[in-house]
Amino acid sequence: MVKKTVTPRKVAANRNNAKHSTGPRTEWGKFNSRFNAVKDGLFAVEVVISDCDGDDARRKLSKLLKDLQQELRPVGRFQTELVEMIAEGLWRLRRATRAECGAARMNFWDRSNDLPQGSNIDKLNRSVDLERLCVKALTEAREEIRLTGKLSKESYQKIRLLVEDKHCDQVANKNSETTSEPVIDDDFIQRLDKKTESLRFVVLQVDRRVADRMADSLKHSALASAEDSEKISRYRSRTDKEIEWALRTLFMLQKRSKHNKG
Repeated sequence: MVKKTVTPRKVAANRNNAKHSTGPRTEWGKFNSRFNAVKDGLFAVEVVISDCDGDDARRKLSKLLKDLQQELRPVGRFQTELVEMIAEGLWRLRRATRAECGAARMNFWDRSNDLPQGSNIDKLNRSVDLERLCVKALTEAREEIRLTGKLSKESYQKIRLLVEDKHCDQVANKNSETTSEPVIDDDFIQRLDKKTESLRFVVLQVDRRVADRMADSLKHSALASAEDSEKISRYRSRTDKEIEWALRTLFMLQKRSKHNKG
């Protein structure tokens, strides 16, 4: 392999051109240059994961690093690296908290999004399936009366027993082969509305109980799964140790530096 050589003339030209550099001029270039210190950190190239940390993550990490540098006042390259390590560790702890939140939410939805058939909540929810169908039939009949002033024989047969229409029963007993015309009067409408309200109340009570059970299930599932919790715990423990080591080393170096100056 032939090694490419650079002539002295080319070196001189490069140095001369560098003197005229003004740095980034565009807004995008200036924006990117803000994170040079972060990118040069010990692990900073891989610290920010935009998909997990958000679109504004780099700016927040940069601010965190800047604040720590002002507070801890590192001197020299090694102390600066230690402060960057501390910033990265704190960033990872924040990510661990977000991971815990996400794992808990996933745990809840995995357990409650599809109610297991035969579960207590499922049984409670199904206990008013018939009442819901009756409310639907009564509501449709009431709307039909409102729009047309009468009720079709098909609709009437669906709700006759629900509203306890004795008039129709008496006619049917006299001639079982003849279907009587529904008599829609104020008494019939009152009984229809009363039955609808009664059934709706039953359904509403059960719906409230189901909602309470679901809320309790959410509270019960507020923790991540044991496997996820163990992973996050190990992640935090390792990060805590890294931060502790970096702080201890930084303070030791600063204390030694003050002692030497004294």
